Amino acid sequence: MKQPVCLVTGATGVIGPNLIRALLARDYRVSALVRREIRPDELPAEVEIVTGDLTDARALATAAKDVDVIFHLAAKLHINDPDPVLADEYHRVNVEGTRLLLEAARA
Repeated sequence: MKQPVCLVTGATGVIGPNLIRALLARDYRVSALVRREIRPDELPAEVEIVTGDLTDARALATAAKDVDVIFHLAAKLHINDPDPVLADEYHRVNVEGTRLLLEAARA
């Protein structure tokens, strides 16, 4: 049986590392989309790291290639009544980033 492959966005957030450990314990291969270089102790060594932004269609296409399941945890959070600049950033990441991830998954 083929080992299932998962992609986790938001892998270095509050929930991501726990989800990744649970997936690895269930014999999934795991890839993580991260925005920045991470410390070696942030995620288990067997996680494949894909560096890129959620709004970068090319990075998302690379991250989603040959993936069976995507857990989308990445988001801009804690923005209450944002000024217009933050509202635009919230929309860019949470709405457009999710739309681009769906397109990458569909492809």
